[in-house]
Amino acid sequence: MLCHDFELSSNSISSFIQSLMAETKAQVGENQPDIEWLESQYNVRSYLTDHPKIFAQWAEQSRYARFDLDGYWNLYFGESEAE
Repeated sequence: MLCHDFELSSNSISSFIQSLMAETKAQVGENQPDIEWLESQYNVRSYLTDHPKIFAQWAEQSRYARFDLDGYWNLYFGESEAE
């Protein structure tokens, strides 16, 4: 079901959202999320096998940026240090 199938009114938008919610509940169960699907979406390390190499590259690039490039540190954008 596509959004352009509805007239743009608050009732039709509400109906569209309710139908999407119903489809989602039917796919994953009424009250339980699909844990495996959630893990696959949020746990990049589970499918990115060379993540230690990537993290090491990021650490090296960060070290270079902090110590070898010119920059301005501890700049405040408000009247207090918390801003």
